[in-house]
Amino acid sequence: MRILVLTHYYAPEIGAPQRRWRTLVGAFADAGHDVAVCAPVPHYPYRKRGELGIRRPAVWRWSDGAFGERILRVPYLRSSGSVPGQLVDQTVSSAFMVGAAAAMRRARPDVIVATTPGLPMPFTAASVAGLLRVPLVTEIRDVWPDLIADTALVERGTRGMLPSAVSRTLETRVLPALFNGALRRSDALVATTESFADQLRERAMPPVTVVRNTSDAPRLTPRRTQRRQHGDLHVLYVGTVGRSQGLETAIRAVADVPGVRLRVVGAGAHWHDLRELALGLTDRVEFYPQTTGIALEDHWEWAHTGLVSLADVPSFTLTIPSKLVSIMARRVHVSGVIAGEAAQIVHDAQAGAVSAPGDIDDIRRMFVELRDDPESTAVGERPVEWLRTHASPQSAARTYLRLLQDVTS
Repeated sequence: MRILVLTHYYAPEIGAPQRRWRTLVGAFADAGHDVAVCAPVPHYPYRKRGELGIRRPAVWRWSDGAFGERILRVPYLRSSGSVPGQLVDQTVSSAFMVGAAAAMRRARPDVIVATTPGLPMPFTAASVAGLLRVPLVTEIRDVWPDLIADTALVERGTRGMLPSAVSRTLETRVLPALFNGALRRSDALVATTESFADQLRERAMPPVTVVRNTSDAPRLTPRRTQRRQHGDLHVLYVGTVGRSQGLETAIRAVADVPGVRLRVVGAGAHWHDLRELALGLTDRVEFYPQTTGIALEDHWEWAHTGLVSLADVPSFTLTIPSKLVSIMARRVHVSGVIAGEAAQIVHDAQAGAVSAPGDIDDIRRMFVELRDDPESTAVGERPVEWLRTHASPQSAARTYLRLLQDVTS
């Protein structure tokens, strides 16, 4: 098959979507398929591509990727880093993707795979699939369009300049209707959780397949984590530092519980604001820039437990953060500020402890229990066994390829 992947996020950028598609593209290529990727010039999570520390790739020219895939880079718009700013950036890149598709008419792919979390992507993908007249599979990594209302996207994006009734109508009726209409132009959908897939099926969508997030943790011997008898509890958060993670609640809880230290390693629109919040509360919360390789492994060696945190948003109960499976793959204890399907996985896999998002008392309770019981952060084989059964990269690639073969047959 000739597979065209449309995405707003791709390697060498660092992040969950980038890791997922690096693994899938490699598996597709290993299976003998020709893969092309259309993506913006690498720049996420920064505002400028130069902050990634890589050489600028050629725009509008095909280049070879790490797995033999062909990559076409389109321009992007430098944004503020806020959610509205990212939407504008993604919309501009999406428009260029549609333009790029016009040049592919003579060498059309057999199938298009489009992946969010970029909100404009389903509209882009439907346009490209219609232009090229090929089947379309749309992957929905985040719980769109539910997040539009749950995060008050219009009100925040317009900074309250619209009347509240107008904002709510756009968030709860107009934009969800447009988004769902774009999804229905797909031949198939992919979700990353069973709970969100069930919800999509109830909306008269195209067939929905679940392909869970998997882990490509470094191929090192995973350690069996156990806290020593004396000293502080070390909590590590690695990943995006934005509004969706709700880290301010965890920071406040750590500040209230002596004997607990938190490191936040990552990047995002709220990194500086949260750092200022922590500085005003305690000296036991430290912030580090996003990193990889040996530097990141040093942070994990320091940690006794890995924090997985989501804000108290209803639709987040249908999501499973990709960092959850990454921590489980390391055999590191999970401190989960999560609910719904993600919390159930932690319980089923005996992977760690869970507290309710937004509930500072419950988060304090979790940290106190972990601090007071040195044995509580020891984990066994169950998390890795759960991943082998439910979320292995090999299984994800096989499921995806079966789906792509079905829609092209």
